[in-house]
Amino acid sequence: MIKNSAVIGKVTSAVFSPRLKQNIGLALVDIKYSNIGEELQINNGTKILDCKIVKKPFYDPNKSLTKS
Repeated sequence: MIKNSAVIGKVTSAVFSPRLKQNIGLALVDIKYSNIGEELQINNGTKILDCKIVKKPFYDPNKSLTKS
């Protein structure tokens, strides 16, 4: 994870979500940059990708998705 050319974290896992139809990932990020909406970058080894800190849309603790 990169912010203003400084390394501020590390992606621990990433995958394409068929339900969300987009890539999602988990990362360890410096607490100063962990606010929802924070825009960062990721170096995937071949190019720099833009990313954003978001609430976990793939987590449904109340099982609301299965009830509907």
